[in-house]
Amino acid sequence: PTSSSYEFITKVAKAFEEKGGQILLDSRVEEVITDGDKITGIVTEGKHKTTKIFASAVVLASGGYGANTKMRGPESQGLYYYGP
Repeated sequence: PTSSSYEFITKVAKAFEEKGGQILLDSRVEEVITDGDKITGIVTEGKHKTTKIFASAVVLASGGYGANTKMRGPESQGLYYYGP
């Protein structure tokens, strides 16, 4: 590889923001909003406010615990982690 995961995510974030996307830092998802069996949004809690976000598509992803073997399930024990 010629670049790091930091460089990759920085480029993805820049492209996302250039397309009008907004990145919320220091926020956690408190609720997943559904309409029947379809996810239509989320409620986030940040440092100073709660935000309700509705979208036609929602990506549920969480990072930061891949290197923490205590938080991973037993099926992933002994596997190598190549994250940032």
